[in-house]
Amino acid sequence: MGYLNKVGLVAAIFSFVGFLALPSYVLAQVGSGNSCANAHELMPGACGSSLFIETGLVDPTGFGNPDGGTGSCWGAGSGDVVWYQFIATATSHFVDAECYNGTSTDVMMAGFTGTCGSLAEIDCSDDGKSGPCPVSGLTLAGLTIGTTYYIAVDAADGSTPGICLEGADPAPPTNDDCANAITVSQGVVVPTNNVNATADKDLCAGSTENNIWYTWTAPCSWPAGDSIFVHLFNQNCAAPNGMQLSVFAAADCGAIPEPAGAGDCVAASSTQTDANIFFEWEPTACTTYFFDLDGFGGTQCIFDFMVSGNSCLTLTSTSFTAASCGGTDGTATVTAKNNTSTPYTFFWSTGGTGTHASYDTETALAAGSYTVSIVDASGCAIIDTVVVKGPVDAIWSSAGDSCLATNSISFEHSGTDDECSSGCPTHWWDFGDGTATSSAEDPTHSYGTAGTFTVIHAVDDGSCTDTVTLTVTIINCTCALIVNAGADTTICLNNTTTLLNGSYTTETCAGSGGTGSASEGGSLEFCYGTFYDPQGPGANYTEDVYGSFPTGYYKFGAGTTGSVKVCFDVLDLNTASCMGNTDEIRVYNGAGTLNAQFTQTTSSGFNGATVSGNCVTVTTTDGYAYIRFLTWCTPATSFEGWTATYTTVDGSGNCVCPGGCGATACPTVAWSPATYLSATDTLNPTISAP
Repeated sequence: MGYLNKVGLVAAIFSFVGFLALPSYVLAQVGSGNSCANAHELMPGACGSSLFIETGLVDPTGFGNPDGGTGSCWGAGSGDVVWYQFIATATSHFVDAECYNGTSTDVMMAGFTGTCGSLAEIDCSDDGKSGPCPVSGLTLAGLTIGTTYYIAVDAADGSTPGICLEGADPAPPTNDDCANAITVSQGVVVPTNNVNATADKDLCAGSTENNIWYTWTAPCSWPAGDSIFVHLFNQNCAAPNGMQLSVFAAADCGAIPEPAGAGDCVAASSTQTDANIFFEWEPTACTTYFFDLDGFGGTQCIFDFMVSGNSCLTLTSTSFTAASCGGTDGTATVTAKNNTSTPYTFFWSTGGTGTHASYDTETALAAGSYTVSIVDASGCAIIDTVVVKGPVDAIWSSAGDSCLATNSISFEHSGTDDECSSGCPTHWWDFGDGTATSSAEDPTHSYGTAGTFTVIHAVDDGSCTDTVTLTVTIINCTCALIVNAGADTTICLNNTTTLLNGSYTTETCAGSGGTGSASEGGSLEFCYGTFYDPQGPGANYTEDVYGSFPTGYYKFGAGTTGSVKVCFDVLDLNTASCMGNTDEIRVYNGAGTLNAQFTQTTSSGFNGATVSGNCVTVTTTDGYAYIRFLTWCTPATSFEGWTATYTTVDGSGNCVCPGGCGATACPTVAWSPATYLSATDTLNPTISAP
């Protein structure tokens, strides 16, 4: 498998910032320094001798001063302020601005205690000098060990100097060797460093001087063909080379080769910069990976590290204020962070938009669920959801086995009173199948027939009532196999030939669905499933699928003769016209015949296929339907994408896998003893007397 190495200031994954505790020093998120909330991390050390502790030269152009962090002693500065944070390891620290890497004039610094938005100045300095690289410093005294403090820096010429925080050199990180590799979770930022680390094991490319180790295991449900991304960002290094990385697939440290070569890694790079960078490869489900991170040429760095399923970096958090009973006075707020490519543009499902440095609030909302796409200045986009609750809120979800013969659906109320212990409102459920209703808050229900059922949930507190109506689908799943070898049989041989009759049948089973990411030439071979464009709903779909049918088309279905019904739950297509066309999704049958075409505003059926809403049923001879996505406008500007569900159906619309073994591998057959048998691996061998 080839190595993929991509560099860029890119954004976005759904997660919150994680914190990593080290005995030697506790890092917050390293940050870019453009605001107090995104302050750049400093680690105390011996300035002058341990230059890795410096920040290096931070370019503050365009930062502005959104926090109003101006020292009481400052003169006129550039107005572009860089923010730093540190955790005190002593009761006094000296902030040294001796321009190790800068050319600044008139350096101004101020130290603060408190929290962002509520800071109090400890001390400030303004050297007032006009020459380049003046000797500047600021002593911060009366500190509490283990407490976070903030430093704001400005310079008259807009070029801030390198900063060093005097203190005792820290101990090596705890994950200094592979045996102590730290386990990371997908989508969680890990602030880390290789300061004072020592060498352990090899890289697949390059020499090892001061490496640290992390490990991650791909979930056993990881879809084949989906990529994972390893991000190194906000690198604060002693030299511009930055960190180098080798990724090993290994059950444990003992399985990592020594010495290691290029063929021993799933991803590796020995030539880096200190820019934001990510690596991409396709992991194998249930497989453990070790990340060997080493400073190029012994460079020591403070940086952020993240394993995610997205090439973007933005992290989001959400909040809301509840709407009144039947009112539209609720609000929803999404905060974006972790990315230097600001500002962010927010596109709400209500039609509202806003461009801001960190967050956007949508107002005049009724109780309900709202989506928002967040796009950074580089064009990288994610989508998030905010639920606005009311005084009583009937919001609910369902989960469980949806196959007819074994179905059991759990309904869960998640509204504003879901933690209620006394004086609670009443609940009413109608499951849509004509059976008795329920007054439980979180009932369970089984359906007697297949189909789509409209489920109503109402909540009433005596003064306000809320009702939420959704659907539940129960399907006939006949893709999986139940095998019964039958009872042992004794056959008496009398110079005759006897035909042995083995058999197996397809029976109802819940495990016949799949979920996958659409990619060029990909497939999802299940009776039913959900698939989506590679970047995820709400992101730009940049792959325009060309080629002769079926090469490059995405196929889905059970692979047996019948029909495939596909419904697009999300259609997010560019409505602009380029070259006389708008972006569109086309659906074909197994013969390559066009059956349907969808744009953002229109849908059409072709060659006998009927489109109903965003659904089309394809009659196909090979058991598959095929998707082609065409982008006429380049680059894409409306964050195109889709999410679709499909089922293999019969003439009545029931989900089936007609004939054979469907999408499930047929079982193997073995007869014993083999004496006198014509074959041992077929269903119907003959046994002959000697």
